[in-house]
Amino acid sequence: MPYTRSLLEEELKRGERLQVVLPWKLFSLSFFIFIGAIVVYLGMNFGYVPYLNTQIKNIDKDIESLSQSVGEQEKNELINFYSQLVNINKLIDSQAKASAVLSFLEKNTHKKVRYTSLAFDAKSDELRISGVASSYEVISEQLNIFSQAPEVESVFLDSSASDKEIKGARFEIRLRFL
Repeated sequence: MPYTRSLLEEELKRGERLQVVLPWKLFSLSFFIFIGAIVVYLGMNFGYVPYLNTQIKNIDKDIESLSQSVGEQEKNELINFYSQLVNINKLIDSQAKASAVLSFLEKNTHKKVRYTSLAFDAKSDELRISGVASSYEVISEQLNIFSQAPEVESVFLDSSASDKEIKGARFEIRLRFL
């Protein structure tokens, strides 16, 4: 009896053939991105950079011509005027700090304390207070009031002394603000 082969058997014996297909779409997309990057690089390197360099040279020339058009005396007057503006600005800033210190003292002073002198250093934010209190207990309460204030970084009692003339105590306190 002759043996007949089936179609399935013939396909299995022939083996599987894989078709190798290059991913042309991915390759062409990558190629166009690469060409675009090269075009952008060349455009920046040979177009935009020279443009910026000529703009810089033109501005430098304008600055030089402006510098030559202003006389030496006018330059000195401008420098003096600018210096005065800076000094006024510093004074205004220290004035604002000083007025804040006075309002702070108004809110945080014990009723039985009198100040005899104040010295405020705006650069270091430090206040030196000399004053008189009715007792050492009042000085202690005043120190406690200062130390609990959120604006104050540290409180120092530099000196205190009993004074029979005023029937109380003299003190010197140093406050450092935040």
